[in-house]
Order: sequence, then structure tokens, then C-alpha cells
Amino acid sequence: MASYIGDLLLLFTFLSILVASVSYYYEAVLGFENKVPISEPIDTRSADSLVGCAMSCGSGCKCFNFNHHTGMCISYQSCHAFNMTKNEFGWQLYYRLPLNTLVLSNIALGKPATQSTTHYGYNAAYAVDGNRGTDIYVDRCTVTDYDDTNPWWRVDLQAVYNIKTVRILNRGIDKYGDLSFRLRDVTVTVGLTESDVNTPCGFFAGPGTASQLVVIDCTTLPRGRFVNISKTTEHLTLCEVDVFGVVV
Repeated sequence: MASYIGDLLLLFTFLSILVASVSYYYEAVLGFENKVPISEPIDTRSADSLVGCAMSCGSGCKCFNFNHHTGMCISYQSCHAFNMTKNEFGWQLYYRLPLNTLVLSNIALGKPATQSTTHYGYNAAYAVDGNRGTDIYVDRCTVTDYDDTNPWWRVDLQAVYNIKTVRILNRGIDKYGDLSFRLRDVTVTVGLTESDVNTPCGFFAGPGTASQLVVIDCTTLPRGRFVNISKTTEHLTLCEVDVFGVVV
């Protein structure tokens, strides 16, 4: 399984390098492991890797099957799943899909972040550090100043995406008890520049619950480089923020 994941990462990295000239990517079709289509192939060859097999999927190729044990590579023009009737060990089917449909997970992780104010060192970077603990005094979540009545937090994705989903991991129970209800009336907006982050993504009315993962879907897929989270009336605390987006 580890080798499969490594091959998938290598495949995506390779195609990303060629993004200017390649407008597609490949996705493994789950549930069709160890199966071979009975459709007539357009090409059968030996490949030294998953990437090599993918690159042989040329004109007219809509999908390919790669055997991770034997290195055999078969390309097809017809990719209907109901044709997957022949069982044979080691095969995995990959569909060719438009690059602009690929949703990248957590594109905010490790990216530069800022916030309106900072309470005692609980800075904006704590929301994108990968730590999914929710005790703010142990795991270090972001906190704005307590007298900040219009707090905001913002991340720079360092590239432009169509934003699909923003997830907020709320604070949990800590030494002061359960204060998770303070996450309420939260607005998420997106923008192309740091000075104009006003395109609506979604809203969370709240109140939040302890360690809740709040999922805000951006139904209009707003395009932007910056994602902003704001609220009114009292300070803002975020334990982790995940952003999912589509390559533009």
C-alpha cells in the first residue's frame, strides 16, 4: 500500500510540473483493484512505473490499468466500470480527469497566516501548523485580543484556487471549562488580493461545540488566493483551519 501511495504522489507531482501543457490528472478507481476490463485495449506494454504507464496513455486514451507487481500497462478508450469482470491480482484502474476538477486537500497547511490582533503569543500560524489538538493552552490555538470586537484571521494560499470547502476545528474543553460556544456568527470570505477579501464563501451561525469540526462549503466556488475568517462582538479562537480548493 505504501508503494501505491508513493506512486500516486509521484504521478501527481510529475503532472503538476507539466501543468502548463497538461490539462488532466489520473485518479485511482476505488473498488476496482485486482480487476481487468474486458474492453478491447488500444495499447498494451511494459512500464517501469505508474508514471511511465500514465504517460503512455496518449491520444484517445480515457483510462489505463497498471499492474503494480508485473509492471504491465494497458490503455483503454472505453472505461465503463461494468466491463470490469476479469479478476487478476495486482491491477489498479486509473481514470483520466480534467485537472480543473481536482480538489486539493488542506492547501492552507503551513501557509503564511495573519490575524487582526494576537493574545499573548497565540498567533495566526497555530491554525495552520497541523496540530489538531483542541486544548488551547496545551496545543496552542490562535486567539485574538479579548477586546478585539471585530476579529479576523487570514491565510495566504500563495496561489489562486477555486475554494470548495473551509473547515474550522473549534476549541475543546480546557482548564477553564467549555468555552466552545464562543465560535458563532462566523463569516468566511475569499479574495485575490489581501486588501480585497470580500467574496462570500459561507457562514456558520453556531454556537460551536467542544472540538467541533465546522465544515463550511463554498457553493459558488469563489476564486482567490486569500481566505478570511471573521466574526463580531468578541475575540476569535481557531485551533486548526483546513482549506480545500480546485486548481485554476
